[in-house]
Parts: sequence; structure tokens; C-alpha cells
Amino acid sequence: MRVLVLDSDRWREMGIARVLDRAPGLTAVLERDLGDQTWSKSLAAVILVSEEAARHDARRSLRAIRRKFPHGKILVHGQLDDPAAIAELVAQGADGYFTLSHGEDNLIKAIGVVARGAVWLPEKAVASIVKQLHSGSPGPALGASDRALLKMLADGLSNKEMAAELGIAEITVKTRLARLYRRFGVNTRVQLLSYALRHGLVRSH
Repeated sequence: MRVLVLDSDRWREMGIARVLDRAPGLTAVLERDLGDQTWSKSLAAVILVSEEAARHDARRSLRAIRRKFPHGKILVHGQLDDPAAIAELVAQGADGYFTLSHGEDNLIKAIGVVARGAVWLPEKAVASIVKQLHSGSPGPALGASDRALLKMLADGLSNKEMAAELGIAEITVKTRLARLYRRFGVNTRVQLLSYALRHGLVRSH
């Protein structure tokens, strides 16, 4: 699996790339290796971007990355300890947030989780989202099938696992998720889960 590493710090970028290249099944791709005209066309399953770059570099902003990689998964990394700031990154299009101090093994695990379409967030950020269950406004009415889909999303199941659980085709799961994206005005699985938790459409564990 190819992982595009975007970082404002060259030495940290190189260090992360070495970690990824040592991991079985992962190949790090650096922006400078692709060139200005071709990096956006690279087929990367996961884009690993530093929090600094995502916030302060227009070229590497989450919105710009999402335009260039509409099907890629974006994992932001950094040292943020503020759940609200992490939630803001999610609202801007991140599929997950990884705290660098959590170590190399967890970074590899986080990349795998996000690549499968599940969520990787620090416990504090998850707790902050769950807390909103008690203060959010009542959610819109949903059918049992959509609620089941959201429950599986909260459980971290991939589209393939959801399809197997429901006894339907994987493309049907994708279609139903896309319909929920449009209905609630969100763009990613993380944003959909955040919306569902905030409005009480699914319960936390």
C-alpha cells in the first residue's frame, strides 16, 4: 500500500518515510519524488500529512488534498492535545488523527485502520464527540437499515465487513453511505460518525 507523506519538516518527513518503508506491505511516497505536476495523480491509499502543513500550507491543506485525492484516506499527525482542534481537522476533511508520541507501531496500525475506512482518533477526541450526545439537538428520523449501518460504522467495520453483516453487495453499502453523506452534508466517514454521535443517531460504546 502506498502512503503519501506530506510534511513541512523535511527531516521528520524522511524519518517517517523510513519507518513506513520498514513496515511490511507499505511503501512511502514523498512529494518531492513525484514533481509538481504529477504528485496529485499518484495512487496513494493513505495521505499522511502533518498538522502544521495541513493548517498553514495551502498546497497541503486538507481541502486541497481532498480535491486531489477524492478517494484517498487522510491521516493527520501531530502533537495536538485539544479535542476541539482535532475535531476541527476532522470537519475540514481528515479521516483520522494520530499523536506522534504514541510510537511507530501504533502509527502503522493507525494507517491500516484508516485505510480500511475506519476511524483513528485519540481517546480525548472521541470522548469529546461522545459528550456532545447529551447536548446535541434531536437527530432526523432514520430507518432501521440506516441506523444499523451507522452502528456498524461506529463499531469500525469496513464497507466489505458491513456488506457481509447485512448480506448485501459492497457497492450497495457504498451507495447507502453516499446517500447519508449527501443528506447530512458531510464528506467522510469520520464526519458522518461525528454527526451521528452528536445527534444521537447511534450510541457510543
